[in-house]
Amino acid sequence: PFIFSYKTTYDSNKYFDSIVINTISVTATADNKPESASGGAAIIIGNPPTQCFTFDDSWNSYPNLKNQLMGAIGELSKASIYMSTLCGAGQTITLSYSGINTGYAAEVIGSKILFHVFGLSLGSHGTFYTLAHETGHLYAAWVAGKYDQFKQNAGVRSEGFICTYLLNKTVAEDFPETIAIYAAKTSNTNNACLGNFKTQYPNHWQFAHDNIFYQDLGW
Repeated sequence: PFIFSYKTTYDSNKYFDSIVINTISVTATADNKPESASGGAAIIIGNPPTQCFTFDDSWNSYPNLKNQLMGAIGELSKASIYMSTLCGAGQTITLSYSGINTGYAAEVIGSKILFHVFGLSLGSHGTFYTLAHETGHLYAAWVAGKYDQFKQNAGVRSEGFICTYLLNKTVAEDFPETIAIYAAKTSNTNNACLGNFKTQYPNHWQFAHDNIFYQDLGW
């Protein structure tokens, strides 16, 4: 184990009603093979805006998990075109927490995303991935034509389904998985089946870039 600490001062005149995301990235080389990983934590200052998301009372007993999810909203907001399209096409998205370990991460019920224990148990990145995936279901339902384009895209279909989704592999799950992996780069688990999304599933990546995000997001 290696432990270190650092201190950063935030100017209250700049950082009011803000989500500040601290990220650390590590690269290590073993047997001449470089491996990289990253992690992060969100610091909530005041009452930051949460796009078209709203939290219901189920989070009252879980303030740390709520902050973790607010950090994920901050990360997803970097995909500004995606978020403005999603929020402009639908309605308020209610975020709820079951507190139950169902074995899967979350589910969409109407305009509500219901998170379960697993969806928030793998830290900030797993929460970000789960949020992106579930909003992908709402995007498919609310943004006219995009899901149909995806279903009918021959290049996308030639690549099969993205391997990171471990439950029933269908087009209905492949679409939000494409959104989640494009935004988060990896899934909510260290699934060894996925190397580089852009090179392993180039048609999925290109569809997401050209038809959904319109931004590189660090690729």
